[in-house]
Amino acid sequence: MKNKKNSDTTRPSNTEGPILDIRLLGERNSGTNWITAVLEQCFPTIKTSCRLTRWKHWFQDDGVDGKVHNRTLVVAQFRDPYDWSAAMRKQPHHSPSHLRKHWKDFMTKTW
Repeated sequence: MKNKKNSDTTRPSNTEGPILDIRLLGERNSGTNWITAVLEQCFPTIKTSCRLTRWKHWFQDDGVDGKVHNRTLVVAQFRDPYDWSAAMRKQPHHSPSHLRKHWKDFMTKTW
């Protein structure tokens, strides 16, 4: 007889089976547009998107969209921090106060 305390009764029944969605998340200037295009080419039958509960660059929160993402593959995109910071200095998306700053000013300015 199975011990009920050890059985997972809270697990939703739709977690078994193939992946239905691929969601890519990543920081600005990390290559998310390119990787999304590659994922779409590699997995043409699976829906690919640049958001999970919010846009790909923002913090994600389980409760925001009210959806269950059990059969979703979430891919996190990262970039070498030195190359990334140089790219952010050139194009600081969503942070206009960092635009055209000298290196030290860019790196020390409050985000």
